[in-house]
Amino acid sequence: MQNISPVWLYPIILVCGALQAWGPPMNNALRNSMENPWLSSIISFLPVVAFLSVVWVCQPHPFPTRESIAAMPWWAP
Repeated sequence: MQNISPVWLYPIILVCGALQAWGPPMNNALRNSMENPWLSSIISFLPVVAFLSVVWVCQPHPFPTRESIAAMPWWAP
């Protein structure tokens, strides 16, 4: 992501903004179709958690080593 061209940066920002604006109407439609608003919140939240979990597991080093935790400054956490 560090070597991304500025030509691609603006379309990515526009698509992300459009998706961000599309989220509340979709969540409202889900809430209206479900009887329980808490259940609709869980249904809306679980795919995001699943996606981020898969991305986190697919990273080359998902867990820090003991040495990296020991070398971390006190203020870092």
